[in-house]
Amino acid sequence: MHKINNVNIEGVKSFETQIKNDSSAARKTQSVEGEWILEEGNTQFVSKIKFEGGETEFKARHQIKRIHNKGGSRYEFFKSIFILSEDKL
Repeated sequence: MHKINNVNIEGVKSFETQIKNDSSAARKTQSVEGEWILEEGNTQFVSKIKFEGGETEFKARHQIKRIHNKGGSRYEFFKSIFILSEDKL
């Protein structure tokens, strides 16, 4: 299997041929369902994402910072962290 930037080149070419013959195969719908974790200082969302040949765990959390200015203060998301369990890829 030949890869460039961790992309299976033969797989991409095979998929290209497939969608040239059947354009409906190009559309893929992925539904993500998971669990919201309300515990402070933890991952906020966990889900299992299935794909052809397996599944992986997806985790997400957002860090918020408080911004002070003359008009008061406000909160902003300043970083989103997404984690895929590499051992399942």
